Amino acid sequence: MENASKALIIAGAILISILLIAIGMYIYSGSTGAMDSAVSKMSQQEKDIYNADITPYIGDNIRGSQVRQMIDRIISNNQGNAGQPGKFISVTVEGTITGYNNLDDLNSACLKCDYYSDGGTGDNSEANVAAATSQMNTLKSKINTSKGYTVSSDQAEGAIYKITIKPNS
Repeated sequence: MENASKALIIAGAILISILLIAIGMYIYSGSTGAMDSAVSKMSQQEKDIYNADITPYIGDNIRGSQVRQMIDRIISNNQGNAGQPGKFISVTVEGTITGYNNLDDLNSACLKCDYYSDGGTGDNSEANVAAATSQMNTLKSKINTSKGYTVSSDQAEGAIYKITIKPNS
């Protein structure tokens, strides 16, 4: 009789453990859905409007003054969308911009906010966006307004998430 009651207690403990694991899995699967990007919830028209601020500046021979304007628009866009996963536009440089030595700092600051390049873990909180903004402003100050640049973009889910600036030779 004593062994039977111990067996029932052990069986009950196993059932409670299984129930707790099942509840944990349910909560985890529900929370991953909440982490979807804000871009995935946008209509195609909203994505077109989101991209419209940047697309005029994409091309092979963009003047430095236009690149500076584009960076201002990206900064404004990023600040307005702080806290919305996926709504952050990173800026990177390919090649060398005279007087600009902070490429690692820029890439690091942008990567912290970038939902798509960081495997969905980027957090564009106000603090991270402020750090990236500071680096983008430093880059903007080194853009030569009389020089030509090639500007390209990367998209995910139909929205621009990364801009690459390359000085023309």
